[in-house]
Amino acid sequence: TKFFEILLETDTPVYFHCSAGKDRTGLAAAFLLKALGASDEEIYEDYLLTNELSRPNIERRLEQLENPTPQQQAFVYAFFGVHQEYLDAAYEEILKQSDTVEHYLEEAFGLTDNKRQQLIKKFVR
Repeated sequence: TKFFEILLETDTPVYFHCSAGKDRTGLAAAFLLKALGASDEEIYEDYLLTNELSRPNIERRLEQLENPTPQQQAFVYAFFGVHQEYLDAAYEEILKQSDTVEHYLEEAFGLTDNKRQQLIKKFVR
């Protein structure tokens, strides 16, 4: 709930992240994009952009391992990258609890239609 409260209350840019910057952050970004009216296609495209932007970090980590085994490579890619299935699984769980993601955002985070409209007014140009 704090995430959307901060976005609604502040007039300054907000930087949000987690340890690897992809799991909690990726889901928060997906929720924000959904609240702003982005299509599922746009949300997935943004989510999967993580892989492209993480590539230098992944390559650096693999170089540090010196001749990484296939298991080590898989671990590095899993830890620093994302897969569509991750977001699919999150949506699947959400839709077990609510009929739509928008309703879930309202039920779980108090993001009413009015608050969503405020976010849209604030962030969509």
